[in-house]
Amino acid sequence: MAVLDTTFLVSLEQGKGKAEERYLDLQAGREPVRVPAAVWTEYLSGFPPRERDEARETLEAAVGFEPFTRQMADESARIQHELMRAGGTLGWHDLQVATTALHYDEVLFSSDERFEVVPGLAVEGL
Repeated sequence: MAVLDTTFLVSLEQGKGKAEERYLDLQAGREPVRVPAAVWTEYLSGFPPRERDEARETLEAAVGFEPFTRQMADESARIQHELMRAGGTLGWHDLQVATTALHYDEVLFSSDERFEVVPGLAVEGL
């Protein structure tokens, strides 16, 4: 159903935009809400060490951690090649996030406009 980008998690934490409303809608649908490994790392890296454990526990209770598999790595390489042929690229972090959403055929919730260049990726802004 949904893959969350770091921008979504930060907006949710800070109570910005429609993040909380959208998150509650996602939870009500009882569909998986996924956080790619790269997002998990980036999000938790923003917390001081004393707050990181609490943030991790909150994240674990709210979403599913999505590892980056070999199959997804192969998909990422294909996507990056397509982007390069079109004259662009994504950084590895954004590429992993986009690939996770495409792999599961789910919507990516993000305010990052860089994802708009990925063919076939459904993005819902904040």
